[in-house]
Amino acid sequence: MKRILCSPYEDIADLDEALARYKTHALNVMDEIDDWSCSYFAQSNQTNRLGHSIRQHCMKPECSMADKEKIYKAMKELIQLGFDRASDILLDIAIQESLPNSVCGKFKGKSFQEMMNYGWFKNLIDTDYSGDIHPDRNTPNYKQESYNFRKQLYASTTLYHYISTYHSPLLDEIAHYRIFLKKDLRIATLRASQYMRSGKHKEAFKILSLFHIDMTQTTVSRGEREAALLLAELYEFGLGAAPNLAQALSLYNYCYERFTMEAGYKAGRVCEKMGDYGKAMEWYRKVLDWKVLSPTSWERNYREEEEAKSLLPYRLEISYRNLKKRMNPEGHDKISITVNCSGWFSLCLKVLMNASVTIAWDNRHNANREVIKWKVNGWNQLEHQYSKSGKHEIEIDSDEENVITGIEIETAFSITKMNLEACRGLEYLHCTNQWASINPKGLCCLKYLNIRNTKTKRLNIRDMHQLVALDISENPSLRLVTEKYLPLRYLAMDGWTDLSKKTQLEENVRLNMGKMVPIIDIKRMETIHPTVFYYLRSSNWTEVRKAILEDDENGAHDKEYLRRLYKMYKILCAKTPKHCPYPNGYLESLEECLYICRWKREKDGRLIEYEDCEEETYIWNYSWSITLGTPLKDAANRQLFMMYPSRTNAYFAAMSLLAMTENKDEMENYGLSDDPLSIYWGNNQAK
Repeated sequence: MKRILCSPYEDIADLDEALARYKTHALNVMDEIDDWSCSYFAQSNQTNRLGHSIRQHCMKPECSMADKEKIYKAMKELIQLGFDRASDILLDIAIQESLPNSVCGKFKGKSFQEMMNYGWFKNLIDTDYSGDIHPDRNTPNYKQESYNFRKQLYASTTLYHYISTYHSPLLDEIAHYRIFLKKDLRIATLRASQYMRSGKHKEAFKILSLFHIDMTQTTVSRGEREAALLLAELYEFGLGAAPNLAQALSLYNYCYERFTMEAGYKAGRVCEKMGDYGKAMEWYRKVLDWKVLSPTSWERNYREEEEAKSLLPYRLEISYRNLKKRMNPEGHDKISITVNCSGWFSLCLKVLMNASVTIAWDNRHNANREVIKWKVNGWNQLEHQYSKSGKHEIEIDSDEENVITGIEIETAFSITKMNLEACRGLEYLHCTNQWASINPKGLCCLKYLNIRNTKTKRLNIRDMHQLVALDISENPSLRLVTEKYLPLRYLAMDGWTDLSKKTQLEENVRLNMGKMVPIIDIKRMETIHPTVFYYLRSSNWTEVRKAILEDDENGAHDKEYLRRLYKMYKILCAKTPKHCPYPNGYLESLEECLYICRWKREKDGRLIEYEDCEEETYIWNYSWSITLGTPLKDAANRQLFMMYPSRTNAYFAAMSLLAMTENKDEMENYGLSDDPLSIYWGNNQAK
């Protein structure tokens, strides 16, 4: 479709000519009301713009009463012809003339009852409002129902705009009429929120209590959700009504189940007030799991929302973490380091915002202890100067679990021993050119491990399913304990002599679309993820089948369907993957759906993730080999401090397998199905 360019608003020089043009445009639009061509949209757009110009002209101080009467008469004629938009122009003029210090006009100073004598005004004000849920296409007389719905919604939206934007006695009377006589929940919610902001809680409760909220309905309008949320807040804090935490919790739960994310946080807050800490933590964690609250999500960083909503992720995290500390006061991260040096010793820690870290620079003498509160998420350099040479015991403790996510030792040949067993949330470990033997066993969350030129003799990297970067250079006698399949995408191993293991690691890197490099940049690892191919080949069919059946709530996957999936699984595991065609592209897994995203580093250093316009079509348009070679990331916001059980490789393998059945061409090439979804949908219909 050709892009339609809007003409700008114009200054009216000849009012008669402008009104004639507007009437012509209006009649043309009415003639093509059922036409969805470019011509219709162009004419409709021109009509709206010219109408706005006429309306602006009417409100100018230099506009004479004779010209105003011409505009009133022209609009009235168009209303009689059935052109509803002319009513909007008159309504706008009437609202503007009701405001303080407005210019004189036909409607200035008229009361609500006087305005109701105008047919066009009464017609707008009396328009019923039944909610913003569009009628179902299977509804009898759908066309008429759809027209009535659009008319009702437009009228309510128009009045909502004026009441939320301007203040005048006329608008107050309109709001009162719409709330108490027409039962317009949308405007009722607006007025209640205005009362709550001004401290008139009794008035807000009086309005909201007029409307019954059916807790059993599944599909509800936006107005119903907002009304329930406001009413729950009044019950929670005892504003305008007696406190009722149980009722507040019920209403918050109702809103959350109907996709109001903020309600989940407030439900957790109520549970905390009721003393049910376990349920409160469950609520906090459930809401934090939403993708839009991920630190790198576009929605969290750029969505234009109210200020309160933009602060929601931080409030959630703080509430959850404070509750976690209250329930588990003994839980904390702990790192023990023995250093042998004099002068300055330096290291970097990566810690979550608002976490406190206590560092004892010489624990043996219980001296030189400091407490540091992290102001932002990220790395921070810590230094200490030792006046005497010899051994010093450094103890690092956090005030909660899984908040220390990275450690980098900067002072070379200073560490003789390091214990990381009580720091299970580590993702980044950089310890090079040291006398110590590094043992990362149990650190299953590691993404980056660099032990270049250390005294490590045995390195166990089993069960590290997120380890995408490994540097074991200059460790000639190192014995590596590993699995057959690894997620490695960056590998440095110059000077390492185990030839058989070298071959295995190189093969893993090649199949994971990775690189052999001399050094690895720790700052880049935040954007690196394992590939779809790794998840498939590191899982056996029994595990994958179990994950598929666990996700099959409707029982649609019968034996025949699973047989074809097994055949598909074997084909995919035998293929050679290819590179993702998008720079900085990766897939996100949302249950059975995979969609392509890209990441971008902003000027201020923030990493932001963007969904690509192709979304699911990436799976349809590209071969299985390309999908297999694309990095895969969990779409859920599962950060380490939330202490979720980690998803298995088999889960991601199963979700990828189900999503890839949507590639019709590939399914047909291997004779798996004429229609990739025919079995699935056929089973559902049969049931």
